[in-house]
Amino acid sequence: MNQFDNITHEQLKELYYDKRMSVKMIADYLNVNKRNLMRHMRKINFKLRTSSKAQKLRMKLNRGKSFGKGKNHLNWRGGKFKDSQGYIEVSECLLSKKQKDLFKPMLRSRKNHSSYILEHRLIMARHLGRPLLKNEVVHHLNGFKDDNRWSNLLLLESRKHFQYIPILNKKIRELELKIRRLERS
Repeated sequence: MNQFDNITHEQLKELYYDKRMSVKMIADYLNVNKRNLMRHMRKINFKLRTSSKAQKLRMKLNRGKSFGKGKNHLNWRGGKFKDSQGYIEVSECLLSKKQKDLFKPMLRSRKNHSSYILEHRLIMARHLGRPLLKNEVVHHLNGFKDDNRWSNLLLLESRKHFQYIPILNKKIRELELKIRRLERS
């Protein structure tokens, strides 16, 4: 038995066109998978809206308002993303009101977006119970910028961070040399 046997073409038309429900809303209403519903609608030659028409309808239904901010935004993806340098950024929406107030100096505003905070800095600040100062740097010990485990983070002053990097690079070269020697023997 097909999961769509119990809904008629007329019922779909009523939900989609008359009540102006989206495919996702209909899928939720029928308690079925959105992708399967779309396949079924195409299979029965149901005329779907183009994406631009669907967006215009959403705008009309929202009376021209935006699609919300943060968790309420249409394109919400969980509040975390990797920036162009490889660091994880966390949306302020994921912070409690108390944390927003405490870590406000650390938030980075993005043009036309909500504010974000670098996850490794947030983890360190939570551990210390205070916002980090501008001259404090959180270093990833293993060099992976998206590995934000507490055990992989080290807090340094920016001037000490610059002294620490050459020491680490020297240690890495020494270890690589030892590996090459071991591989030869």
